[in-house]
Amino acid sequence: MVTTTPIRQRVVYTDDAGRKVLIGVLKRYAEHPDLGFDRADQARIGSYIHNPSNFHPRFITMHNPQTRTRYAVLVGSLASRAWNPATTSIDLPDPRTGGLATFLVRSRTGERWD
Repeated sequence: MVTTTPIRQRVVYTDDAGRKVLIGVLKRYAEHPDLGFDRADQARIGSYIHNPSNFHPRFITMHNPQTRTRYAVLVGSLASRAWNPATTSIDLPDPRTGGLATFLVRSRTGERWD
């Protein structure tokens, strides 16, 4: 069995105050349109806040009733579809099966700065 390391990608997270924070997330989430991340612009890389240790990003807790998989996924923007209370499900890759599955949004947890 070959073990692979999930590929992380640097993306821009927009905090509640509108500041741009450069963070790393798994590529499958970085490129998901419902999660609201922006691509990191190399020309503006110095203007972003870089991985602050006192920062805890907002996230949603997802649940797949078929596989009983439950996990948290970061949400890059308040304007994203995933953060909208009307959104009750999102199609995401299931870590258990490796395939695309419909996950129910169980909870939303806001960001915080310590």
